Amino acid sequence: MKIIFLLYLGCIMSSIIYAEEVSESDNLQEKYQELKGLKELKGPEYYFMKEIIYEEQKQDEYLEHLTQELKSALKKGKKEGVIRRVEGNLAEIDKGAIHKVRERDVYYVYDSSGYFKSKLEIGAIADAVSIGDIYGMKENISKGDRVKWIGQRKFFELGLLFGAGRTASKNYRESGRLSYSGGGLIWRWNFRKGWAVSFLWAEFLRFPESKQIPFGSWGVLNKSEKTYFLFPCGIRRNLFYPQKLSSYLEIGAAAFKGVYEYDGARDEIYSYSKHEQLNLIKRETVPYASTGLKMRMGVFITELNWWYFAGPKVQIDFLDDHVVLKEQPQILSFSMTTSW
Repeated sequence: MKIIFLLYLGCIMSSIIYAEEVSESDNLQEKYQELKGLKELKGPEYYFMKEIIYEEQKQDEYLEHLTQELKSALKKGKKEGVIRRVEGNLAEIDKGAIHKVRERDVYYVYDSSGYFKSKLEIGAIADAVSIGDIYGMKENISKGDRVKWIGQRKFFELGLLFGAGRTASKNYRESGRLSYSGGGLIWRWNFRKGWAVSFLWAEFLRFPESKQIPFGSWGVLNKSEKTYFLFPCGIRRNLFYPQKLSSYLEIGAAAFKGVYEYDGARDEIYSYSKHEQLNLIKRETVPYASTGLKMRMGVFITELNWWYFAGPKVQIDFLDDHVVLKEQPQILSFSMTTSW
C-alpha cells in the first residue's frame, strides 16, 4: 500500500491532508457538490512533500496521478493544464490543491491549435484535480483541450473614488459650463460570468454658488444654486475580467437634488419697480451610464471611469426671462479598491 505524507502550512493552522480520490466513474455533478461541502481552510495555503514511501505493487490510476503531481508540485504551477473530462456544464482539469488552485480561479479553454473555446470558473477542488463551471462557450469543449489560468474572480471590493467634470449647459445670464466634482466610498460585488453590482456612498455636486450679477441694464439678480447627484447604484458587465487589464460597461440610477434660489429687482429708473423671488427644489431619480478601464494588481484594483448622468432640464422663469439648465454632467474619475 502506498502511504503519502503531506505537510500543510497555512496562515491560521497546520494539518495533515490526505488524498481525496476522484475517479472517472464518479458522477461529476455529485463530486462537485461533495467537494464544495467540505470544510474550507482559509488563508494562503502551501504544500510541501515531506516523505513518500513506496511498495512494489500496482497502484490505482488516481493515486499514480497524485503521486506524480506531488513530486512536481513545487516545480509546476496552476497556470496551464488540460481538460480531463466534461459532463454537462461542468469540466474537470488536471490542476488541484497541490498546484495552489483556489476557488473562483478562472481559466480560458483552447483547442490544440490555440482557438479559444470557452471560460471555466473553478468551484470545487481536490488534491490534484478541480471541477469548474463552463460559461462564455463559443464551441463545445472536450477531453484533452488546454486550459490557461487568467486570474481569480474577487467576490467583494471596497475602496474610494474621486472625480470631476462639467456639463454643456449655460449658467443664468452667463456663458460657460457647470462644473461638478465629488467622490466617496465604493462597495462592489462581483458574480460569475462577469456580472457585478456597484453601490457608491458618494455624491457629485455643483458647488453651492451664491453671487450677485447684473441683470441687463435695468436690474440685479441675487442667485444661489446647489445641485447634487447622490448614491449611484448600478449593474455592471465586466469584459475580460479577471485579466490584469480589462474594461466594463455599467448602467444604473442615482438620486438628483437641485435647490435654486433667485432674488431680483428692477432699477427704479423705470416708472415702476418690481421685485421677485423664486425658490425651486427639484428631486428626481435619474439614470446614468459608465464605462472605463480597470487594472488588477494583486488584491488591489484601480479604475479610470467615465460617467454620464442624464439629469433633468430645469426650467427657470424669472423676471420675464426664461432659461433651461441642463443638469447632465460628464465626469471623469479615478478609484482604487481592495478585494477579497
